[in-house]
Amino acid sequence: IGRFASEDYLTTDEEAMSAIIGVYDYLSVAYNNYADWSSLFFAKLLPGDDVNAGGGSSADQPKLQSLNTLTHEYDNPALGDVWLALYRIVSSSNGIINNIGEDVSIREQVIAEAKFFRAYAYFELVTMFGAVPHYTVNPTTNTESHIPRTPVADIYRAIEQDLSEAAAALPLKSQLPAGQKFRIAKGTAQSLLGK
Repeated sequence: IGRFASEDYLTTDEEAMSAIIGVYDYLSVAYNNYADWSSLFFAKLLPGDDVNAGGGSSADQPKLQSLNTLTHEYDNPALGDVWLALYRIVSSSNGIINNIGEDVSIREQVIAEAKFFRAYAYFELVTMFGAVPHYTVNPTTNTESHIPRTPVADIYRAIEQDLSEAAAALPLKSQLPAGQKFRIAKGTAQSLLGK
């Protein structure tokens, strides 16, 4: 109730646009995911020397303080939230790529954006965690969702393929309508591919 059935969704331009804009929303993981200061930015920078966890004392945001001092455990919520949010991007992107209707006029651009987002999420996952489970189709059973970690080289190949295909289909930034300059363009995919 109150949800669209997957098989009946992504059949119109409006639905496709709504779905891909929803993936853009998930990029908030970079700054303040779930409103509890679990951010990709913090998770990647705090273990290094570029920033320090601040706050009133070492008791302020213990999950971030432990990243800063390299004393975190496997169940640190800051890392778990980032992991979950990046896989949410993967899942949403897979849903769009695999289910968008053939008659959607913006199909090619939306799929290209979804491939960019999937590649971006896997790039962040692999640079943070190394070998991670790689999905191009969303699991539908508990068994399918528990696959072994994919070798890093295979994930990088998949990232390169997604980005190459995205760059080939995406418009230039100058070709995007005035109110949509925020959207992923050819240069965006080429930049991440360059990394």
